[in-house]
Amino acid sequence: MKGGKMDKNGNRIRLILLAIVLQVLISPFYLFSQGDNCNKPNRCPNKKYPYFNCEDGGTICLDNPTSPPVMIPFDWPICIDYVRNSDNPGNVEMFYQPGVIRVFSEDEETLNASLNCALNSWHCLCNKEKEPSKCRIKLRWSKNKDDFRPNPNYVFATARRYYSRATCKVACSDQAETEILFNNSKAFHGEWKSWENKVYYTKFFYNIPEQWKNLQPFQDYNPNVISFCDVLTHEIGHIFGLSHYLKDDGKTPMCGSGNESIGIMDPYADNNRWWAFNKETVGLSDDDKCAFMKLMCPSFLYVEPSKPSANVKPGLDLNPLDNNLFVIFEWDKIEKVSLELFDVFGNRILSNLITTNIGTNNFSFNDLRLVNGFYFIKISNVRKVILFKGVVVVR
Repeated sequence: MKGGKMDKNGNRIRLILLAIVLQVLISPFYLFSQGDNCNKPNRCPNKKYPYFNCEDGGTICLDNPTSPPVMIPFDWPICIDYVRNSDNPGNVEMFYQPGVIRVFSEDEETLNASLNCALNSWHCLCNKEKEPSKCRIKLRWSKNKDDFRPNPNYVFATARRYYSRATCKVACSDQAETEILFNNSKAFHGEWKSWENKVYYTKFFYNIPEQWKNLQPFQDYNPNVISFCDVLTHEIGHIFGLSHYLKDDGKTPMCGSGNESIGIMDPYADNNRWWAFNKETVGLSDDDKCAFMKLMCPSFLYVEPSKPSANVKPGLDLNPLDNNLFVIFEWDKIEKVSLELFDVFGNRILSNLITTNIGTNNFSFNDLRLVNGFYFIKISNVRKVILFKGVVVVR
């Protein structure tokens, strides 16, 4: 179900979720202090992005990711534990004219720069790049092509998310199995023998300066390299709950016509630079940034408001100067319902069992002293059937 709209059980709800302004409104163009180290977008379009749905393991398309447990919340920022074993590539060299060039290095300084390149791409969007890490994710290599089915020849890496079905929280302790797995199988990197019978990879990742860009391949050997930082950035995006923009055919938008997106989370696009192995870095697009910030730090970003549906009164996205908020909704019978409030990380901060009246109902949040940000409401019946999910904005 999409935030701000009713699900199939919601035909009993006629007016839902009205944020009441008791003082002067803040300008809708106001932005929280962001800095410019990430070239953050000032605003994001009212378009749907695909997110991981932990309720069924699939993908859900939302213009505003509003309702836990749709997403996978967890404590962040994250750090990467680089696992070293016999499957690791070590230092990788490729053959160019006039000689051999090292493209991947496992020395600590180069490796740390590669990891920070990917992590900070996401962290700095929410001003988290200087905060201590709270979640540890493993990164390891595998020579087993079966780990990268159905296309071990082309799958760069894969993210494996382990999480609680009960809470939808990612498992990210020291012992957790949530990990990012990079492809070091022969099916992926290939091999080429020089006239000296030395073996070189035909395709691999690079994590050092691109000194080979102006060099020429030798005869039939045409080495291709892919940015390690870009691939890791993509897989971290999956850990955070972002999905691919396009379906596996590389053409059909995951979220339907009119919602085409492109960027680091789009590995299937025909015009995606990294798929062509032409040694260009990709980096985050505005679509990547918007999809992430809407999910992880929506209060940092002005989002163009959705047009009110026929069942929701205008004013849904009003931003009061104080924390005097209450929800107003209409119900068609007397029954007990559960009203829950969550923060953006999925932490439940309120759970109340209330008895509805026939007609107008209201519930106040005044006692919670809410800080600035987005909060998510869920209303369900005693059978735990979700009747409504929506968002409240406090600024």
